[in-house]
Amino acid sequence: MLRDRMFVALTVCLVAALIAVLAIGCSSSSKLSGTQLSIDDVGVVIDSEGKWVGDTTGLVGPQGPQGLQGVKGETGDKGDKGDKGDTGATGATGVMGPQGFQGVAGLNFSEQELALLPWYGVIQTGYAFTVGSAPYGIAFDGAHMWVANSSGNTVSKIRVSDGLVMGTYAVAGTPAGVAFDGAYVWVTNYATDQVTKIRASDGGGAVSYVVGDQPVGVAFDGTNIWVANRNGASVTRVTVSDGSTATYAVGNYPVGIAFDGTNIWVANALSNNVMKLDPSDGSVAGTYSVAGYPYGVAFDGASIWVSNGLDDTVTKLRPSDGVVLGTYAVGDVPYGVAFDGVNIWVANSGSATVTRIRASDGGGAVSYAVGSQPYWLAFDGVNIWVANYGNASVTKL
Repeated sequence: MLRDRMFVALTVCLVAALIAVLAIGCSSSSKLSGTQLSIDDVGVVIDSEGKWVGDTTGLVGPQGPQGLQGVKGETGDKGDKGDKGDTGATGATGVMGPQGFQGVAGLNFSEQELALLPWYGVIQTGYAFTVGSAPYGIAFDGAHMWVANSSGNTVSKIRVSDGLVMGTYAVAGTPAGVAFDGAYVWVTNYATDQVTKIRASDGGGAVSYVVGDQPVGVAFDGTNIWVANRNGASVTRVTVSDGSTATYAVGNYPVGIAFDGTNIWVANALSNNVMKLDPSDGSVAGTYSVAGYPYGVAFDGASIWVSNGLDDTVTKLRPSDGVVLGTYAVGDVPYGVAFDGVNIWVANSGSATVTRIRASDGGGAVSYAVGSQPYWLAFDGVNIWVANYGNASVTKL
């Protein structure tokens, strides 16, 4: 009995001590009354009989620190494409550009003529453009034709798309032949024994180099400019990179000159032959007879073609050994020669025509009227252009 009383007394003392401790720890936020404990914002947690009456889970402590971020989940499937939005309003009309140049006048044909489908005839006529006085040599730079106006001491730059003269530039005396090296246009100056280099972009930056006597024909071999010196019985090689020159003897009265990808070919008019030269040192690799007065020379990718001024023919040679593969009739006093990828074209200076023949076999000859005294001609990838010495024009075929 005594033991039970002591146990009760001890329990009461422990409860009282607990209440006192709680009272001290919660003095700023709790209320105590007898054996009852009450906490602000929580309410009574121990009743007057000393029993716990608060939340069975205990009091909520302060928020702990944020835990580590979990592993990112897999990306979900792509949703369906939404409906197309409405078309926006039409923008304002832009400013109108300047009016272009007037085109070449069209040709009129009767219904009967149209029924005959003379389309090639349409291409052949109505495309003559005025240049300087006595146009002689002509060359293509990829977008323009350059024409040497021999009596005007100028060269004309013509846009091939419409024949518009883009510029006329002064050069030295009596310009004759023309060639393009990829950046510059080279013009032989017959009266001053020079060749002049000008920028193709604007005709500026003229630089002249001394060559042989009365230079006429000119060609580019990818590294050097080659000039045929008509009265000097020689050719001059001008190195494009530094302007250094070297001159080599050839036949009598050289006029035309061309490059076949390996060798330089020169037409010697008064020697009635063509010569094949090694471009590395100018040495003669072969001399081949042709008909009278060879003037022009051209390469078609497989054969060399030479115009024979006194014979009214062109001769086709095998480049490897100079064997004559054929001789074909053309117009009166043939001069310049050009290749269009399929056909050989010859300017007949004595008959104001050009003749087209197949390069494969020399057949299918057709002649077309051009201006007076056509000498040289060039191909622009689509059309043949002819320099008409006698009437200050070029014809586009």
